[in-house]
Amino acid sequence: MGCIQTTKTKPEETCSADISHLWITVRQRELIRTTWPRVVSCDADFEQIGVEVFLRIFSRHPELISLFPFRDVAHLDKESQTTAERLTATLEAVKQHPTFRNHAAAFASAIGMAVEDWVRPGRFEVRV
Repeated sequence: MGCIQTTKTKPEETCSADISHLWITVRQRELIRTTWPRVVSCDADFEQIGVEVFLRIFSRHPELISLFPFRDVAHLDKESQTTAERLTATLEAVKQHPTFRNHAAAFASAIGMAVEDWVRPGRFEVRV
C-alpha cells in the first residue's frame, strides 16, 4: 500500500517522491499558533468558524460540494439561473443543511484541538 513496495525488504527502498510540500513549515505553524486564538475567543462558535471555512472553499471550488453527503441541495445544474446565482443558491442551501453544519463544527473543533496541542503539548490524551 502507499508508496512502499511490498516486494522489497529494505526500508530505504521506498519510493522517492518528494512530499515535503505536504508538510507545513515552521513559519506556517507559528502563524497558525499565533492567529488561531484570534479566530476563537472564549465564546468560540466552532460551528460558525467551520461554516465560514467551508463556504470559502466551496465558493472557490464549487465542484467539491459533490464530495459531501449534503450535495443533494446543490443548485449547480439549474439552467434558469446564471452560474453566480446557482452558486449563491447552493451555498445558502448548504449553509442551512444540518449534516453540513455538524461536519463544519466537527472540523473546526478538530483544528482547534490540534492547534491547542501545538500551544500546550500533551493537553489532549490519545485513547486507543
